Amino acid sequence: MSSFTEWAVKYGKLQRGTAATYWSGLKNTKFKSDDIPLTDIDNIEDYIFRTGKHNVEKSDIKKLFNTPDYRNDSDILSFIQKYVEYLKNSQDYENFFAMLKFWVKQTENNIEDDGKRVGFQEIKSENVIKAENMFTDPKFRKEYITYSDFSIRISFFRSGQYKGDRVNFIVYWPKTLKSRWLNIRYQHNSQQIVVNYRRELSNNTDSLDFKEYMTKLGYETGTIFQLSELGFSEQMPNDKVKALFDYFHEMVLAANSFKKEGDNLKALEFIDKLKQDYNIILHGAPGTGKTFLAKSVAAGVISNGETTNFSSLTEEQQNQIGFVQFHPSYDYTDFVEGLRPLAKSDGNVGFELKNGIFAEFVKKALRQTEHAPQLGEKQTIENQEQIYPVTKKPFVFIIDEINRGEISKIFGELFYSIDPGYRGKTGAVSTQYANLHDGPSEKFFVPENVYIIGTMNDIDRSVDSFDFAMRRRFRFVEIKASDQLKMLDTLEESVREQAVKKLTDLNNAISATEELNENYQIGPSYFLKLEQIDFDELWNDYLQPLLEEYIRGMYNESEIMDRFQAAYYQKSTQDENDTNY
Repeated sequence: MSSFTEWAVKYGKLQRGTAATYWSGLKNTKFKSDDIPLTDIDNIEDYIFRTGKHNVEKSDIKKLFNTPDYRNDSDILSFIQKYVEYLKNSQDYENFFAMLKFWVKQTENNIEDDGKRVGFQEIKSENVIKAENMFTDPKFRKEYITYSDFSIRISFFRSGQYKGDRVNFIVYWPKTLKSRWLNIRYQHNSQQIVVNYRRELSNNTDSLDFKEYMTKLGYETGTIFQLSELGFSEQMPNDKVKALFDYFHEMVLAANSFKKEGDNLKALEFIDKLKQDYNIILHGAPGTGKTFLAKSVAAGVISNGETTNFSSLTEEQQNQIGFVQFHPSYDYTDFVEGLRPLAKSDGNVGFELKNGIFAEFVKKALRQTEHAPQLGEKQTIENQEQIYPVTKKPFVFIIDEINRGEISKIFGELFYSIDPGYRGKTGAVSTQYANLHDGPSEKFFVPENVYIIGTMNDIDRSVDSFDFAMRRRFRFVEIKASDQLKMLDTLEESVREQAVKKLTDLNNAISATEELNENYQIGPSYFLKLEQIDFDELWNDYLQPLLEEYIRGMYNESEIMDRFQAAYYQKSTQDENDTNY
């Protein structure tokens, strides 16, 4: 593993002196949890352990720079993120290389001893433990099938002859697409490995659009690697192994980038994150389309990746999505349960216990199940080995402006039940009104089929209300203005081009302003107003007042606003000054 300085010079194209300066500047930055210097971290496992995260996000990097002993330099932040990505990719290469050696050796063992072939068809997440117990030489590891941003399945044939190209294969099956025909195949006779998209298979049920898309990109033809050039006798992966991994990874990314009309590509990226962690919060600058994105992600989860367009869902599917917007007066009785006035027949007023919106949503989710293949029905390659049980339909609850409410009071004891590790009856709790329930033993829990998406603006003053007990139960995903430029596709082409340019230049000017950062950038949704108004009206009536509020109290407000206006109108501040004379 190369040092940061070596990496920055070789891959970052920095001068050695500049790279060394960056590194020395980081020496005083420490992890607040245990006071370990960032410079002591040289591998991704240690980094993840220190930050307590399952994935590496740029927002996690930023937290290390809350109170640095030197100037908060965005270039340094960018380089640290790239360096972490480099470490992550290096680990993927090493795991992939170990997997290839395991896979080929096991295939050779199967060919040599037909009577002792492995006893199941696929190694996947559901049977990792079984695989670890079955394989001893070499020892099977979970890392063989799990990588930074995708996972694979390894298949071993239990019967038949290993001839031609019909040999064991590695397959990628994304949860957000039907496709499972992105293959790496070991052809024993020719001692080569083939990587391609298997369009020609008779049981390939992918849409014609997707098949044409992958064919146009050249993945149906694919590429071939000779076994002899992969350096299996070496300890570390060579360039050919890295090229093999990169090609397959690119094919995976291409498959994930395919979309149907109306689909939200960004939403497709977050579906698996929500399924894995149950609770996510989309945060970022105002106007970045976080609410719209939340609905798109929810639609993707409900439809199992078929669509991210809420309006394309059936009425029944739309009822599997709940929505609420928090505000300062919202409380526990609105969200979970509470007493409500009840007019009696004698004219008096009493009270009755009523479920709040979330408790009622959970109750609905507990009632709903979906049909799975049963004995005698058509079986596919994925359910040949077992009869699938009846499963619960997914339900997604969206909390817009989640930080505007007093989180701890609204959720109360539910902060325990929503924890990903305590979903289901394991996390059952007695609510504040438990003594008014029908049965004394009745407890509340959040089932495994309920997912929560929150949205929040980072610059809201109410962000601080999100205490650490709740914060660690959510996965925070940053939504940048630059990520959501697709929102502007509804504008006329000439208007869209100008809008993107103005948005980009203005946000660069905002980020370059001392005391401001990316959280204060302008989101694309502001520019959607151009469907009704022109650029001058947008600036005068919306953007200028917002920006003036951002910088209120700064000693050089007028100078900063001149820079912002110059960036928006794509002219230098010198040009602006010249026009004043």
